[in-house]
Amino acid sequence: MVKHAAYEGKQRGSNNFPLEYYYVDFLHPRYDMPFHWHMECELISVLRGVFTLSIDGSVHELRPGSFAFVPGETIHGGVPCGFDSVYECIVLDLDYFCQALYIEQGVFATELNHGANIVRHFTREDAAGQLIEQLFMEGRGRSAGHEFLTAGLILGFVGAVIRGGFYGVPSEKQHKSAQQAKQIKRALTRIRKDFRLPLTLDELSAEATMAPNYFCRVFRDIVGRPPIDYLNYYRVERAAELIYTTNDILTDIALRCGFNDSCYFSRSFRKYKGMSPSEYRKQTHDALGRKHLRPG
Repeated sequence: MVKHAAYEGKQRGSNNFPLEYYYVDFLHPRYDMPFHWHMECELISVLRGVFTLSIDGSVHELRPGSFAFVPGETIHGGVPCGFDSVYECIVLDLDYFCQALYIEQGVFATELNHGANIVRHFTREDAAGQLIEQLFMEGRGRSAGHEFLTAGLILGFVGAVIRGGFYGVPSEKQHKSAQQAKQIKRALTRIRKDFRLPLTLDELSAEATMAPNYFCRVFRDIVGRPPIDYLNYYRVERAAELIYTTNDILTDIALRCGFNDSCYFSRSFRKYKGMSPSEYRKQTHDALGRKHLRPG
C-alpha cells in the first residue's frame, strides 16, 4: 500500500472485523506501492488507468474490471502508470472470517489452507471476480448492514474459488521461490529500518544470507530492481511522502532520507518521479488545493 516496503504489522480494522479499505489516487502520499508484505491477504482493484503489480516476481497489469488477489506473507508492490490512475485495496484476515463464522474447519483447511495457491488475477467475467467487485463497493459505501454483507461476500469469494478451481498445489519451483522470498524479506526489512544510513550491497546480501551476486539476481527477480537501485527508489518514496505531508526544507528532507548530497538527491528524485523535488511539491500542493476547492 501504500505502506512501507517491508513487513507491516499494523492492525487492519478491529479485532472483531479485521478488514481495512484504502482508496489511492495521486494525492495519496504512497501513490506508488513500495514492496512490502503482511500476514493478511489483499485484494486490489483499479478504478482508472493502469496499475502494474508484482507479486513474488510475477507481474500483472491491472485495468478497470480486473482484480488481484495477494496471499498473506507475500512480497508485493506496484506502480500506477502516470498520474491519472486510481486504485483501491482491501486488506483482510481471510482465515478469521472463515473460522469465526463457523465454517467447518475441515472444509477450509482441506481445500485451501494446506499450502494451496489461490490464483492471482480475476476479472468481472468470473464469479469470484464479481464478488470481489461487490466487496469493493461495500468498502466504499459502509452503509447499514455493511459488516454482514461484507462477511457474506468474503465467504462467497472463498466458495467461488473452490467451486471454480481457482487454486492449485504449489510446485517444487514455487517452494524454492518461497524460501528465496523469505530471505529477501530480511533485506527489505533492513532497508526499511536503516534506509537513512549508507547501506552497502554486502550488508544487504549478508542480511539475506546470500552471496552478493546471487542476492542481486534473486532480489531483481522478486522486486524488479537491483538492490541499490531499490534502496534509492525507497529513499525517494519516503522523501516524496515528507514533501507532500510537510513544509520542511527540501535539503533537510534529503538528509533525513539518506541523501547527503542535495544535487544527487535532485537527480535521484527526478529519475524515479519524473520531476524535481520542488516541482513535485508544487504539483501535489496545487492538486490538493484544487481538491479542497471542489464543491461538495
